[in-house]
Amino acid sequence: MKNFALKRLSRRLRPETLIWVKNGYPVPVPFQIKLNTLLRHAIPNSDWIETGTYLAETTVALAKNFPQNRIYTIEPAHMLFEFTSKKYSKYKNISFILGTSEQELEKILMNLPGSVNFWLDGHYSGDVTFKGEIDSPIITELRLIESHKGIFNTAQIFIDDFRLFGTAPGYPSKEALIDWAVAQKLNWTVENDIFCCRITT
Repeated sequence: MKNFALKRLSRRLRPETLIWVKNGYPVPVPFQIKLNTLLRHAIPNSDWIETGTYLAETTVALAKNFPQNRIYTIEPAHMLFEFTSKKYSKYKNISFILGTSEQELEKILMNLPGSVNFWLDGHYSGDVTFKGEIDSPIITELRLIESHKGIFNTAQIFIDDFRLFGTAPGYPSKEALIDWAVAQKLNWTVENDIFCCRITT
């Protein structure tokens, strides 16, 4: 029965996703599974703000799925910014922004009324990702969102790599994220290594 179920899944899943299922859903989670989580919980017909462009895989997927909306993506690593902004320049609904989220997020928030989705993934994780004064600027990002929540009607917040919080150097604890959501009186959940909560004003 288990093999039959896997065969059915294999017809509609990518190979990396099938391996993930067969291995018991470990972390990190395959890209397509994370993307499906974002699309399922996102506010429809709304702009996105992404921190941490990296190779722009998620950025481009969001641009394709939200063609009528603006995708703002902030990348502090100059090399990654140059690479992605040139490679994906044909996507006119993507705004590539060079800088840290501590520097650039508030500028976007000041001019973003309505509803917005946040994909907060600007953490240092080795390789060519940017390493600033702290490995994860998430607390600063959440405080900026909190201070501007009167500007937008609704905001869906997604924080990637929940497993790393409280375990990786420079990352705040998982409890810090939960405490912030509780203090804001938000319902929260964790799905596929993504911390999710929604602000409704």
